Amino acid sequence: MSSGLCASRNTMERDHRLDIRRHQSKAINKKFPLSFENRKFSVKSLTMNRYLLAVIISLLTVLFIFLYWKNGQKHHLTLSAGRPGGIYKPLAESIAAAVKKAYPKISIHVIDSNGGTENYHRLRTGQVDLAIIGNEIPTNDPIRVLTPLHQEYLHFFARHDANINSINDLEGKKVSIGPVNSGTEKLIYRILHHYGVDTSKFEPKNLAFGDAQKEILTGSIDAALFVAGFRAEICDSTLYTGEVKLVGFGDAKQEWGETRGFIIKYPYIEPAVIPVYTYPVGLSDIIGEPRKPVSTLSLQALLVSHDDVSDDVAKKITETIFNSRHALIQAHIAAIQISETFDESKLRFRLHPGARSYYQRHEPLFVVKYAEPMALFISLLIALVALRQWFVNNRKNRIDKYYSRLDDIYAEIRNKKIQKEDVERLQTELPKILHDAFSELVNERLLANESFIIFLILYINIYNRIRERLETFPTP
Repeated sequence: MSSGLCASRNTMERDHRLDIRRHQSKAINKKFPLSFENRKFSVKSLTMNRYLLAVIISLLTVLFIFLYWKNGQKHHLTLSAGRPGGIYKPLAESIAAAVKKAYPKISIHVIDSNGGTENYHRLRTGQVDLAIIGNEIPTNDPIRVLTPLHQEYLHFFARHDANINSINDLEGKKVSIGPVNSGTEKLIYRILHHYGVDTSKFEPKNLAFGDAQKEILTGSIDAALFVAGFRAEICDSTLYTGEVKLVGFGDAKQEWGETRGFIIKYPYIEPAVIPVYTYPVGLSDIIGEPRKPVSTLSLQALLVSHDDVSDDVAKKITETIFNSRHALIQAHIAAIQISETFDESKLRFRLHPGARSYYQRHEPLFVVKYAEPMALFISLLIALVALRQWFVNNRKNRIDKYYSRLDDIYAEIRNKKIQKEDVERLQTELPKILHDAFSELVNERLLANESFIIFLILYINIYNRIRERLETFPTP
């Protein structure tokens, strides 16, 4: 009687354990069915999409604030121009007025100077933001070109009564060569050296243009050399008196004349000719000066900026200059030479990125310019993505194969009429499935992803079901 009760109690405990394991197995099967669809990805994707949306909104907000601040920011710039009577000052003032009209938040204050050399020094030392200088100054300083403005020409003035007809006639004369350390002075000394003129045999005077004009007209000096654009006011008023004439550097008719040798040494200087009657003369018997073509030298005047002027401001100034050429020409006829077409390789300074952006505005966008190679790249990328997806699907199909094998074993285990021998057979077959799956995983024909983890969980579940089923058979 006692042994019967014990046997009954053992049977009840065993059945209770089996019920617990069946419930656990059902819970696992419910969570990870053989036809499993991983809903975790949907939740994860939704979370990631919300996070990505929040990031995008934040970035757009920051961008909007930045653009609002940038467009609302005022810019106060200083432009070092030139002296009264030249071209730099009226041209600079007309540029400042045009920019102010087009972009009210960009104001340019124009200040006087003694010319290009002083402008260069001010810009290099950060005293000003913009300047007009000659293209002959060699430098590695942080100076950037916005645009070439006009050609400047070396004007060699001589009194009619001084008996000066060439650069070699200066012996014993008083000659103005421009302010000390000015670009004009440096250029003239290079020319004198090129022509072999002994500077100790004449008396050089370092006079500004205005002072030189007064002294040559009163006869205090015999000659003066100016670097200025055609029809600069100082040149107009000096020649109009009829007291002076223009002297050339060699024969203007000779294609390979004396000035050509000079530009071999100084390639940023160009040979030039002052045409007949460029300047009016207030005498009834003289139409104008020069009376015949005059050979001379020229260089470009450049509007430059410090490289810390923003690209946006530089682009707007450059754009305004070309959109306002008519107004600039009214300020001075030299502005008619302003052109977007110029040889960048001849500039002594690099082009400002903002100005370059304006000059390249008509060039095709990057996407348009490289449409064909980009299309090829995108096609290859799509092909690679498709190929990768094929591999992923192929691997997924492989894991489905092992799901199917587990499903077959699971179906047999659930058969209530299964015999012990069949259960033992299934117990032997099950490790083979695991071995085959791990072999494909090692050979990278299966992915170690959540599908594989589900496979392992199902394997353990079925393994436990087999053990449970074996325990139901009586022990021999």
